[in-house]
Amino acid sequence: MGYLLTKKKIALVMITLTMITITMCAFAIYCADFRAFSVEDPSYVNIHVDCSDTISEIRSMQGVNTGPAPSFPIPPRPNIDLSDEYRELGVDCVRIHDFYGPGDIDEMFPDFSADPQLASNYNFTRTDHIIEKIKAIGAEVIFRLGYSWPEALGGSNVTFINESDHGKWAQVAKHIIMHYNDGWDDGFHYDIKYWEVWNEPDHPTSWTGTLQQYFKLYETVARVIKAYDPHLKVGGPAAALNRYQDIKNFIDYCAARKVPLDFVSWHHYYTPLAKIFGNPSGDDLPVVASKVQGYLDAQGLNCPQLLTEWNLWWSEYGSLSKYDFERAVYTCSSLIRIQDSLIVIANYYRGDAHWSKGLFNSTGGLRKPAYAFKAFKTMLETPIRLSCTYSASYGYAALAGKSNDNKRVAILISNYNETYNGYNLTTDNLPWKVFKYERYLLDETHDLTLVESGDFSGTKTFSKSESLPYPSFQLIILAAKGIDYKECVGEGFNQVLFRDVTNPFNMTVDAEVSIYYNDTLLETQNVTLDPYERTVLRFYWDTSTWSKGTYGPFNITAAYVDLATGYNDMLTVPISFRIVIRGDVNGDGIVNIVDVVMTAKAFGSSFKELTYPPEGDINCDGIINIIDLVVIGVNFGKAG
Repeated sequence: MGYLLTKKKIALVMITLTMITITMCAFAIYCADFRAFSVEDPSYVNIHVDCSDTISEIRSMQGVNTGPAPSFPIPPRPNIDLSDEYRELGVDCVRIHDFYGPGDIDEMFPDFSADPQLASNYNFTRTDHIIEKIKAIGAEVIFRLGYSWPEALGGSNVTFINESDHGKWAQVAKHIIMHYNDGWDDGFHYDIKYWEVWNEPDHPTSWTGTLQQYFKLYETVARVIKAYDPHLKVGGPAAALNRYQDIKNFIDYCAARKVPLDFVSWHHYYTPLAKIFGNPSGDDLPVVASKVQGYLDAQGLNCPQLLTEWNLWWSEYGSLSKYDFERAVYTCSSLIRIQDSLIVIANYYRGDAHWSKGLFNSTGGLRKPAYAFKAFKTMLETPIRLSCTYSASYGYAALAGKSNDNKRVAILISNYNETYNGYNLTTDNLPWKVFKYERYLLDETHDLTLVESGDFSGTKTFSKSESLPYPSFQLIILAAKGIDYKECVGEGFNQVLFRDVTNPFNMTVDAEVSIYYNDTLLETQNVTLDPYERTVLRFYWDTSTWSKGTYGPFNITAAYVDLATGYNDMLTVPISFRIVIRGDVNGDGIVNIVDVVMTAKAFGSSFKELTYPPEGDINCDGIINIIDLVVIGVNFGKAG
């Protein structure tokens, strides 16, 4: 270390560091919520992302209704298979509803006067096909037990079941479950969990009886299903019209009669008319979910909420293109907002090439709303949710995530509110100082198009101010370039360069990795990597005799060469760094509490771990430990 410490002095240092750390933690907790933003334009939203503060996992809400198989529609509706397109969007849950035949009880059991116990009275052919397609893309199924929209639109004309037929209808439902879960009638073992009884019984087009009559049908079916297999999830009512009292009455009925209720499902179609009536937040999905949860809590019921249909209502727009543009941004904002709701599954209506509400056109091309799902699939590839704070009202939303390998940060910002025109983004505590930046835009003339990119180095903070008028959304991706270094090097210590390397092949490889600065070779290392293995290599640069000051920029080149295949990966980045007094981890000219914080937060981490910040490893031995804290303690209070 270049100096000697007596046992007494070391003990004193340790006591001091302990007290400093305790004080620092208390102060940090007290002040954590008081970060202020400077606001120059009130229509620009201040957004702060803290990459060191992980709060949860980003949840997938990539569910849809119908598809990927064709819906067997009335011509001239498109009849195309969208399996590849569903994979592209990351669709992971499909509700069986409005296939206009397949999935409907009157197709699977066409003669209701027949015996429901006999396999010969069922026709599963087309329903088998659509479910096979769903399972082939790896998606979960939510099976709506009931009928498609009315016959005039290609669906069913069944809108009521007599109470005397409830038991028989429940037996038909049970045999459908037997076919798809237990192999009955040359069936399958899909383990479909969610079984939703009927669709929109509060809508007169779907159910012509009273709600009490529906409640009785639900009770009969739910009891039969749970008696057959208590592990299945049965629920309803798939309510349509946001008549909260109807949902409350359904929940109260189930609670009073102890009817099985494993989930509550409801639908939501946002209408811009809510803005005219001055209550846009009343139509906010988390608000609806909170109201429904209140009804469940009042009855002591603990069951999840499924949003089995949702979209922007279409009839208020003069053209389909305007509708698609608006609902793309509404969809994006809603996918973000649902993250902080009590909704556990969401199924967009619809996923297919439906002429108005679908995600694809008649040839399988993406319509604008599909790009919201595509952007959110990118967010799911950075699933570690980061603290993302902002102050904006309904319709404006932001979400940030980090990848599991710590190599990417993604930020999605969506504006579906005329009040706002842009954002001031600050992203702190990035895991790296050398990174690539990309910004993608969806607005009236861009379809999640790359509009800006660049390379950054020398700081773990990224700031950006951009216009974001209503309605539009932007996706920002920050990605590590695979090189890291110490921004502040203590006097008498060496600079250390880090090269993150990954074997991209499904075989063991021998590779050679070299580091250059301004075309001067620093060092070459050989490494053997197992299939897809990732590791971090350290390269020392002797700066032990350099005086305090700023040095650079240097062009650092890192070359990775697979000795067997010749595959190579070469990166060149400019870096600058400073030589500072020992213990000044953040380079602010004084050794103080801030330096203790930065080192203590990563205490115990080594250079191959994701939590390792090079600056905290003061003596460059590859691990942040007591020695680094001792260096800070010995120099605590020094400035220069």
